[in-house]
Amino acid sequence: MAIHVGRARADGAQYVLVGEREHGTIAKDEVHKLRERMTVDAVKSIDAMSQDVITQKITELQFKAKRERDIESKGKEFKAAVRQSHEGEHQLR
Repeated sequence: MAIHVGRARADGAQYVLVGEREHGTIAKDEVHKLRERMTVDAVKSIDAMSQDVITQKITELQFKAKRERDIESKGKEFKAAVRQSHEGEHQLR
């Protein structure tokens, strides 16, 4: 059993987390805190950018995501074509 003290959402508030180490409760809380800090840093970084830069970065990310989806889709089509071309074929080993 372990007790972990952290910060709650309200300003100045705190919480106490009681959990068993074996279940990873405290580790999950630490990951949550890390993600929260990363989110705060990301928001600060975005706030410092101009609207033009934000728009450009969003456009770049959208194009990259589309390319990745297209590549994944082509890979699935290729695998399906290979499976279909080998239907009914059996190899003895």
